[in-house]
Amino acid sequence: PYTTLFRSSQHRNRRVQMLSEEGYVIQEFVSLVEASREMNTDITGISRAASGKGRRSGGYKWRFVD
Repeated sequence: PYTTLFRSSQHRNRRVQMLSEEGYVIQEFVSLVEASREMNTDITGISRAASGKGRRSGGYKWRFVD
């Protein structure tokens, strides 16, 4: 249980970029939570798109910043 919570917390605190269809960075957010709130879209969708498990969320491509 603790490991799951710890991983989940780390995951949400990663910087994430919103990309255009062409792959240009439109905006960068400090966390998935911030991106979800500002874009009014589901955090799970952004996470899946940024990790490569989904294609888009909220009409945009997403990627994590290393």
